[in-house]
Amino acid sequence: MLVEALSKLAANERKDYLEKLEKQAETYLQEQLKAALAITQRAVTLAAILGAVIAAIAGLVGTLAARLVDLGVHYAALVPLLICLIVALARVIRATMPGRFFYAGTNPIHWADDIVQGRKLEDTRIEQLGLYSESISDNTVSMREAQDCLTSGYTWIGLGLAAFLCGEFAIALSFIAKHGLPSLP
Repeated sequence: MLVEALSKLAANERKDYLEKLEKQAETYLQEQLKAALAITQRAVTLAAILGAVIAAIAGLVGTLAARLVDLGVHYAALVPLLICLIVALARVIRATMPGRFFYAGTNPIHWADDIVQGRKLEDTRIEQLGLYSESISDNTVSMREAQDCLTSGYTWIGLGLAAFLCGEFAIALSFIAKHGLPSLP
C-alpha cells in the first residue's frame, strides 16, 4: 500500500516523502532494537535471580532433609512454590532466546541487481521503505512474543508466591487451632 501510494505522487513531492519516511523508518527500527535489548536484559536479569532463588530453596530443603529435619506439611507449600518458580524460569528463558529481528539499513550487495537492471534510485528507495515497513511489523511481533513470555514468567512467580503464602498461612492456622495461641510474656 505504501509503495503504491508513493509511486503515485508527483516526483518532487515523492522525493520529500522518501527522505522523511526513510529517516523515520530507520529511527523507528533503531528504537525498536533498543527496546528489544531492554526486554532481553530484563529477562536475563530475572532468569539469573530466579535461578539463584530456586537453587537456594532447593539447597536449603536438601540440607534440612540431610539433617533429618522433618519439614512435613511445609512440603505442601514448598513444592508448588518450586514448581511455579521453575515454570517461571522456563518462560523467562524463552524471552531471552534470540528471534528474528530486522535492523535499519541494508547490505549494499542487495542493491546490485537494481544497479545492473538500471532501476531508478527512487523506485529502489520506495521498495526499501516497503521492506522497512514489513521489518517494523515483524519486529513488533517478535518483541510482543518476548514481552508475553516475560509477563508469563512474572505471573508464574506471583502464583508460586501466593500458593506458598496461602499454604503456610493454612499451616499456621492449623497449628493455632490444634495448640491454641502462644501466650505472651
